[in-house]
Amino acid sequence: KLRLARKVLIPPWFEAHVMVESAGSGLCFLQNSAKTYVTNGVSLANGVADIRPHVPFKVRLINTSDRQHTLQMA
Repeated sequence: KLRLARKVLIPPWFEAHVMVESAGSGLCFLQNSAKTYVTNGVSLANGVADIRPHVPFKVRLINTSDRQHTLQMA
């Protein structure tokens, strides 16, 4: 499970690199979920990350809608 490291605003039809963190650790495959897309209107790019607990790292988010989205820290 990923959480935003800080609040982020993603304009319409925009790609952004945002800082996230996780409580888990190890080599993980990151992929978008339908729930994330339906809830937030953004997609997460698939990829592999070597995750350390509570250490922020970058992921790529894509807003494919025609309105901006503000994502809050969880």
